Parts: sequence; C-alpha cells; structure tokens
Amino acid sequence: MTAAFSASSRIATLDFIRGAAVLAILAVNIFSFALPDAATFTPFWRGDAGREEAAYIVNYMVADGKFRGLFTLLFGASMAMIMDRARANGLSAAQIHLDRMIWLGVIGALHMLFLWHGDILLTYAAAGAALTWISPHASARRLLALGVILLIGGAIMLGGMSLFSSPHMAAHIPYLRDHAAMMMEMITQHDTEMRALQQSINFDLSLYLGPYADLLAYRMTLLLGYPVSFAMSALETIPLMLIGMALYRSGFLTGQHSHRAYAHIIALCLPAGMILTGISLWPVIASGYDPLVSLAALISFSVPGRLLLILAYAALLILILRHWPTHTMTQRICAAGRMALSNYLATSLMMTSIFYGYGLGLYGQLERWSLYGFVALGCAAMLACSQPWLAHFHYGPLEWVWRSLARGEAQPFRRR
Repeated sequence: MTAAFSASSRIATLDFIRGAAVLAILAVNIFSFALPDAATFTPFWRGDAGREEAAYIVNYMVADGKFRGLFTLLFGASMAMIMDRARANGLSAAQIHLDRMIWLGVIGALHMLFLWHGDILLTYAAAGAALTWISPHASARRLLALGVILLIGGAIMLGGMSLFSSPHMAAHIPYLRDHAAMMMEMITQHDTEMRALQQSINFDLSLYLGPYADLLAYRMTLLLGYPVSFAMSALETIPLMLIGMALYRSGFLTGQHSHRAYAHIIALCLPAGMILTGISLWPVIASGYDPLVSLAALISFSVPGRLLLILAYAALLILILRHWPTHTMTQRICAAGRMALSNYLATSLMMTSIFYGYGLGLYGQLERWSLYGFVALGCAAMLACSQPWLAHFHYGPLEWVWRSLARGEAQPFRRR
C-alpha cells in the first residue's frame, strides 16, 4: 500500500496549484480571522465607507470563493488520483478513501472546535465520503457535466432561499443562529438597521476578544449544528469536487494539454468571469449591501463567474509552472502545496493568536487593507518553512499524522 502512494509519484502541477491556493486562500480567510461576521456582508460595518468599500469590492471580484473553489477542485483531483492508483494496485479504493475521509473529518472537527470556526476540512471529509461510490468508469465528460449541473442547480436553490425564504431561516443556520434576531431586525426594520448591525458587531467583539472558554462553548454549538450547515455548503463543495475529478482525468490539471489550450482558457474565462462577477456584485451595491442580497450574491449570483475564474486561475498557474519549473519561488510554492494541510492549520493557529483575545487581541481593530500585511506574513512563513522541512522529512507534520492514522500504522517520516 505504501508503495502505491509514495512521495516519488507526486504530480508537480497539483502540488503547485495546491500551494498557490493555500497561500491565496489566506487573503480571503483573513477577514474571518480579524473582523466581525457583519463584515462579510457589508463594508460599512464600521459605519463609514472609503477604503473599506474599495477593499470589499476588490476581494469580492478577485478572491472571495475563487481560491476556496480552486482548493476544492484540487481536493477532488487528489481523490480521483488516490482512488485510481489504489484500483490499479488491486486495493480497495473505497476503503482507502473512506479511511482518509474519516480521519480528515476528525482533524477538521478538532480544528473547528479548538482553533477556528471557519474550518473547511470537515466539509471536505463529509463531501468526499459522499463521493466514495462514484463509478471508476465515469468519464471526465460525464463527471464535468454532472458537476456543472449540480453547481448551477445548487446556486439557484441557495439564491432562492436567501432572497425569498422567511427571515426565520437564519435561526436554522448555525453560522447565523446567534445573529438571527439581529439579521431579521435589519431586514424588516430599516430605521433600526444600524442599531441591529452594531448589536451583531458587539456580539462578535465580545466573543472573540473574550475568554477562550466562551469561544469553545460557542464552537461546540456550531459543531452540534453542523449537519444543517453541511447541507448548505455541500451544494457547492460536491459539484466542485466532481469538476476537479473530471479535470484530473481529462489531463487538464496534470498539465497534459497544450500551451495553446491553456492560453485559450485564460483568454476566454478570465474576462468572462470578471464580467459575470461584476454583474453579480451590482445588486449588492444597489441594495446598499442588504445582508440577504449580499449573502445571495456570495453563495448564488457569483457562482457562474466564480467557476470561470477558477478555471482561468488554474490554467494560468499551469502555464507559470511550465515556464519556470525550476525557479526558486516555483519550488517553494510546490513545497507549500505538499504541506497544504499543515500550512492551512498553522495559519489558523498563527492568525487566531494574533487577533483573538487569548493572543494579541487585534480582532475588529484594523481596516481591511491593513490586514493584507498579515497575509504577507503568513505567506512568507509558509514559503520559508515548507521547503526546508521537506528536505528533512517525507511529509508535513499533519500530513504524516493523517496518513499514519488512515493506514493504521506509522509511516516513514524522517529522510535518511
């Protein structure tokens, strides 16, 4: 079994794209680490506009959802790769995959409970487990078609729920449960909007700058309500994983297509994706950043443009790797991708220690633009540490733990 998944069989394009994604996703997650939840829906959470609105728009257009989607695409590709290799070696692909997902789910649940409520690993584990029984004979074309149909269908469903359902739905979404009354007041009573917004902000400031025990208790409620939350997030996560599997099996994500093909993807998808994303942002701005309109845009209206931008970003990264395969920065990004799990969890530890009350207590104190300095710090740490670590060890520390648990025995760790 170990030989089938040896480090020597790694695919450089997957490592490079994954590395770029884990670096870039910090530029989106930083707002959740450092700002109240209200900042997700409006740049006016401080009560003023200026640079906050510009930063909100730039993030929405370029980053929000795109790098998480790219990361999800890579997760689907890795699933297909591991299951295909297992079958080729006469092993039970389903059992190997399920073991991996079970232990990833455990790691994700611990991450959500003890470090950060924005964990994505538990969702990946649950969605990955749901895709265990995808036929090994399913063609790339069928996987792609299924993924796109489910993605668009899910976006339509989520958009309708956001815009037309009763505000009382917020009480059943774990992420919004503690803000439900505040959000409903914002929707139904325009004249008290700023007061309700401030109550929501005060709740977050008190929670994240308060004792660790309060954070732990709050995250426990999120974890207990996770099934409902997963049902919402799965509508995007599962389709993107299917598309990732399709792009792996077609050779797109492994760099097997021509330079011209990738250039065409960039030329078509990048401008079209930007235009569609801009169109999805228009109703948000026109509504004065109404919370439900903002939510609908993030989880529904922006989906078509987001998918095109994800494909364009992937094609661009493949061409960069193809042009500079041995460049020092390229190799460092590949190393960060090989340690994506460890780097993802390390950034949670780093950023919560900087912003939460049990650390430096900077939560809610800084403007959006200034947060990019902390993004640069986190990315520099990942780039500086990943390659030296892998010079001495086969895997990142959390990758080693995950592999060892999934395989039921300690895997080789230190290089000889």
